Amino acid sequence: MERYLAGNMKTILYLLCACTLLLLCAPISSAQQSYSPAADEFETTTTHNDLPKRKKRSIFHRPEEDSPAKQLAFGEALEAKGRLGAARDEYNALVHHWHNAPEAPIAQFRIARIRFGQGKYSKAFKAFQYLIEYYAGHFKYNEVLDYQFRIANHVIGDRWGDIFFLPGFEAPERALPLLNQIIANAPNWEQVPHAYLTIGMIHEEIKDYEGAVAAYDSIAQFHRKSPEAEKAAFQRAACLCILSDKTPRDEKRCRTALSALATFLARHKESSQKADAETRLAALKLRLENMYYERALFYDTRSNKPEAALIAYRDFIKKFPMAENGDDVRERIETLELQVAED
Repeated sequence: MERYLAGNMKTILYLLCACTLLLLCAPISSAQQSYSPAADEFETTTTHNDLPKRKKRSIFHRPEEDSPAKQLAFGEALEAKGRLGAARDEYNALVHHWHNAPEAPIAQFRIARIRFGQGKYSKAFKAFQYLIEYYAGHFKYNEVLDYQFRIANHVIGDRWGDIFFLPGFEAPERALPLLNQIIANAPNWEQVPHAYLTIGMIHEEIKDYEGAVAAYDSIAQFHRKSPEAEKAAFQRAACLCILSDKTPRDEKRCRTALSALATFLARHKESSQKADAETRLAALKLRLENMYYERALFYDTRSNKPEAALIAYRDFIKKFPMAENGDDVRERIETLELQVAED
C-alpha cells in the first residue's frame, strides 16, 4: 500500500511540475508573439532641433591624467591590454573633460569602435553619430558611415526576444531609423541607393507596401543611374500591383501600377524581370478593361440609362479596340444609338 501511494505521489509531482512549466512558458510565448521591437532603442536624436547632448565636464567623468594627450595614451594602453571597458571609460572622460581638444574625436571614435566590437550596436551607432554631429572634418567620414551601415545590416538579420530555450525572431524594421539616419548624414554617399533599396525591402517584408514604394521612388528620383535602380523600379511596380490587388475596383491604383510597369519595361528592356513585368502588365490591362466594360454594363442593364451606357460603351471601344467582346459591344452601340435617336 505504501509503495502504491509512493508511486502515485511521484506521478502527481511529475504532473504538478509539468503544469507549472506550462504556466511559466505560456506568458513567455505570448510575450514573444506580441513583442513589438522598441524602435527607440535604435532611434537617434540627431535632428537639427534635437542634437545628441554635448558631453561636458563632470565629477562622474574625471580623467586620470592632466592633459588630453596623456589621457589618450592612458586609454590606448588599457585597450592594448584588453581592458576594453576601462579604456572606453577613459576615452569618454577625455571627451567630457577636453571636448575641443584634437584628441577628443580620436577618443570618441575609439569609444564607438569598442562598442561595435562588443556587439553593443545601439550604443555604437549613437557613438559614431556623436562624431558626425560634433566633430565633422576631424575623422574619416566614409569609415564612420561604413561602420553605421554595417550596424544597420547586422540589425536587419539579427534575432531578438530570445527567452530561455525559446528562439527569438527577426525584426528588420528595427534598422529603419538607422538607415534613414545614414541617408540624412550623407545623401550623396555611394551606399545611399543601397540603403534606400534595403529600406524598401524591409517595408515590403512587413507588408507596408506604400512605405516600400516611397523608398523605391527615392532611387528613381535621385539615383536613377545607380546599380540599384533596375531592381528598385521593378520592386516599386510589384508593390503597386499588390496595392492594386487589394482594391481591384480602384481605377487610379490600377493605372498607377500600369504606368510603373510600362516605365520599367521601357527603361530596362534587357531585364531578367521582363517576362514577369509583362505578365503583370497584361493582368492589369485586363482588369482595367473589365472595369470599363462593367461600368457600361451597369448603365445599360441595371440603371436603365441608355445615353450613359452609350457613352460608356464608346469609351470602352476607344480604349480597348482589341477586346474579345469588342464585336458584341459594337453591336450594342448600334442598338443603343437607334434607341436614343427614337427617344
